Amino acid sequence: MNVQRFDKLYTMSVDDFDALGDDTNNLNFVFQGSSNWDMYFSNVDKNDNADEINNVFLLSFKDKNQFEKTLTSMPKDNVIDYSYEHYKEEGVNEYYILTDMIEQKKKTKIKKLQPEEFEQECTTVWSFRRRGNWATHNSKYRGNWAPEVVRNLLLRYSKEKDCILDPMIGGGTTAVECKLLNRHLLALDINPNAIELTKKALEFESEYSPKIRVELNDARDLSLLKDESIDFILNHPPYADIIKYSEKQIEQDLSNIHDLEKFCDEMEKVANELYRVLKKDKYCAILIGDTRRNKMYQPMAFMVMQRFLKAGFELKEDIIKHQHNCKATGFWVNKSKEANFLLIMHEHLFVFKKC
Repeated sequence: MNVQRFDKLYTMSVDDFDALGDDTNNLNFVFQGSSNWDMYFSNVDKNDNADEINNVFLLSFKDKNQFEKTLTSMPKDNVIDYSYEHYKEEGVNEYYILTDMIEQKKKTKIKKLQPEEFEQECTTVWSFRRRGNWATHNSKYRGNWAPEVVRNLLLRYSKEKDCILDPMIGGGTTAVECKLLNRHLLALDINPNAIELTKKALEFESEYSPKIRVELNDARDLSLLKDESIDFILNHPPYADIIKYSEKQIEQDLSNIHDLEKFCDEMEKVANELYRVLKKDKYCAILIGDTRRNKMYQPMAFMVMQRFLKAGFELKEDIIKHQHNCKATGFWVNKSKEANFLLIMHEHLFVFKKC
């Protein structure tokens, strides 16, 4: 069987494909000499079109002159494979170039890539009245953390080209900041919607091009990573079921858990994995808040903190972050007075060290 592998992308004949049967579901294929190409790549209406599979790209052409012009202008090292006649359909020849250097989409040019006024925090109380709006940052994803928090953490606890891990990437704030600050990143989430939002947030031109991988994964199982392979971890988990991110459509989603002890049990599994993959003498930051149950204050942040200490971490910092996006007017102000409870307006940003 003639199978060629290009970074998780395979090329093979149709006969070989048919011979594999159900096993083909586990692989991504590009066919050579097959009229079934459109099973994996849509037919091209324009002169050329780029498609991506695992960082390997196909550029296909219906116009021979354009094909030859592009092929000769590309660095030879970038070309993995090419064909003058891929297949014939209604007398139209197809031409293709398989490469690892053609981007799938044109990156959006952003006028405001960096914050206009930014000063690195130096106390244990952080307050950002207006969340950042540079690059592709926005507040559409419920509960996402402010880019000022992420930027402060990255600048203080990592350096350029470090390997960063965010195991619950959410709306992609960490990914955007890593791209702007030249940090390599593994961005994970159990929710496919978060994965798509993060990929979209990264579609902009930047001065740097760090390696950023965005993958679907459960933070309680980081078997894709080796022990002590990460330079810095930052994490903004759900606060139990205060916000149900997948509306109970994903069974393993931590935001489905109402019972606080059970939630902490699962967060302990996360903490154990984070401790395992973090390098010695490096840091792990987690932003988490508290809640109320039956009008009584529940110190969920400290409950989770204890699980991280149990995993082996030592507490470097406990930063109080002021929440400005909480509605402290109207209904909730009156409710607070009537029921005699205070509105929670802060979160805890714990910074742990692996000693």
